[in-house]
Amino acid sequence: MRYSMNFRFIFGVLLLAILASSNSGWAQTLLKADSLQALLTRPDDSVRVDIINEYVVQIREGDNSKALAWAIQARDISLKLNYKKGLAGALANMGWINYRQGDFPSALELTTESLAISESIRDYVEMGSGFNNLASIYVEQKEYTTALATFKKALSWGKKAESQYATGRSYNNIAYVFFLLNSLDSARYYALKGIDETKGYSAGFALRTLGDVYEKEGKVKEAEETYLKTLALADTNKNYSLRVSTAHRLGKMYLNHDQIKKAEKVLLENEKLCKQYRFRNELANTYKVLGDLYKQKSDFTKGIFYQEKFNSLNDSLYNESRTKQIAFLERKYNGAKIDLLTKASELREREIRTEKLKGYVAVAGLIVFVAFAFLLYANNQKIKLVNKQLAEKNDEINKHGEELKFQAEELARLNTTKDKLFSIISHDLRGPLNSLTSLLEVSEKGHFNETEFKKHIHELSKNTSRTKELLDNLLHWSSSQLKK
Repeated sequence: MRYSMNFRFIFGVLLLAILASSNSGWAQTLLKADSLQALLTRPDDSVRVDIINEYVVQIREGDNSKALAWAIQARDISLKLNYKKGLAGALANMGWINYRQGDFPSALELTTESLAISESIRDYVEMGSGFNNLASIYVEQKEYTTALATFKKALSWGKKAESQYATGRSYNNIAYVFFLLNSLDSARYYALKGIDETKGYSAGFALRTLGDVYEKEGKVKEAEETYLKTLALADTNKNYSLRVSTAHRLGKMYLNHDQIKKAEKVLLENEKLCKQYRFRNELANTYKVLGDLYKQKSDFTKGIFYQEKFNSLNDSLYNESRTKQIAFLERKYNGAKIDLLTKASELREREIRTEKLKGYVAVAGLIVFVAFAFLLYANNQKIKLVNKQLAEKNDEINKHGEELKFQAEELARLNTTKDKLFSIISHDLRGPLNSLTSLLEVSEKGHFNETEFKKHIHELSKNTSRTKELLDNLLHWSSSQLKK
């Protein structure tokens, strides 16, 4: 028992490793629902969510009620784990199943929500799938131009993600839109691209479109062969959605070419399958063709019976779609009102924060202004003090300059006095002294007798007295000049 559990665990790990290494996420042509079902019992984690989502992809075109139950479980686990990638995948599956069941408003809402999550986490594979789902809804609303542009967007994301499944599915859907637009060459080109790209699980949808092209061109044999290939592929993969949509086309083609028995057999089998798996849109289409068939057989009772079934189911589908569309619009309206109220509240809070910020900025600005004013005042006071000190220094320098000027004038005056004194001395004193010196030199040499000497002595005495008097006068004058 333990060995069996370990083997299952190892098998699961190896399988998940293969899946993780694949750029396309999960390769539908290799993984079958049965192999995935063995891994569904693991504990609730992100790996289990991925397994459930892929399992739903495998079975949603067959038993869509079972697929929806598993998709809801994957959504709930993803919400609990806050696993956005898994949530996007689960919502996409739920949207597609609602689309297959004819609930287009719910399909649109779920698909849009899935796309928003996928875009936020840049999950290119799921974005390709989501745009395919969204474009399919546009097809049902007959918005073919919008659908074509959206399918091409899905194709670009599929190529970016290198997802063979998303790329092939996009080719299939583009081919179908070109067929609806009656561009048969383009439809054939993209259908063949889809067959080549998918090589298996979803190639049947491209084959179905190729059969539509052949039928439109009047190539009944080629159309029949292609539709039968599509049915065989659908049975192999238990793709009941593909089977009922193809059987409806095949039965209608048989009817249009008077192959009544073949048409009746195919359409009655299709009726049972549509009822079993709740393909209500295809059931309505089948009722319509069966009504035409029995009218053509002149079995008007059955013809009217199926016509009434068609009218009843078609009206029911229309009314349900309208009701759900109105409910969807009401939800959008209420959501928009809530968003507006939320935005108004956020705007008010933003305004309050802005006002508070303005207050803080004003207070901070006032503080900065006061600090700056204080610095200016302090700096001004400092400048005044420095200017005062400089003025005092200037006064002191000026005063000292006056003193220096006075001293310079006094020095000049004294120099003048000195010059005058030296002039007098050099002139008035040197003369008598020179005379005395000369007399003494002559007397010493004996050139004077006593009489001559006395005569000169008398003269010399007078000169000496005058010189003494002159010195006294000079001394007195010098003294008086110094005192000024």
